[in-house]
Amino acid sequence: MYPERIEALLVEETYEALEQVDDICYQYSTFCTHMLPQSPTTKNELITEYPNHKLSIECVKGLPYGGIARIIILYVNSMAVKYRTQEVEIGNSIKEFVEKLGYKPNYQEGGINDQVLQMLEKLFHTTFVLTKIDRTITGDGEVIVEQKDLRFHLFDTKVTLDQIRNNLKTNSIARVTLSDGYFKEILTHPVPLSFEAIKSMKKSPLALDLYAFIAYRAN
Repeated sequence: MYPERIEALLVEETYEALEQVDDICYQYSTFCTHMLPQSPTTKNELITEYPNHKLSIECVKGLPYGGIARIIILYVNSMAVKYRTQEVEIGNSIKEFVEKLGYKPNYQEGGINDQVLQMLEKLFHTTFVLTKIDRTITGDGEVIVEQKDLRFHLFDTKVTLDQIRNNLKTNSIARVTLSDGYFKEILTHPVPLSFEAIKSMKKSPLALDLYAFIAYRAN
């Protein structure tokens, strides 16, 4: 379902229409063809390629990985696209944040609460460099290659991770702010997905990646 269809549903203002809107989430098109690691890795950099595109992912804290990192990205993307806002509320407690992502809170050391905060920290420190390659063939048969690099972070660090953690611990509203560059990208290149489908696949990063890729290709 495309953004135009969603706007039409909102105009209808029926219960069924709003239900359909609530079930829609969004992935950035580039993240449908370039994936995070599926499992823990000691690497601090990953480079993946897709026709005419290359994405470099770098993180000094170790690369974000697995289903949780993917669903955090999906959640902030969806709020940004649906409400056209750069500032996304994630909850007033770690319990609320975890539940928003579709998980059951677990307060044990190393449990889902700790894993969510760990992936959020990694995503805060991750740098993405998207390289787009355009090839043009002239009348003489010469191939002209133009390369453009887009460097961005998911989050604006004006709101620090320590502030967000403190708000989650003190039952204050915690928000993340998308960086200017990424906010423009997700508004321009959103790929609609079913949140119910995402929740059913959340234990399998491979299934999440395949679903996002197929949805991107289908659109």
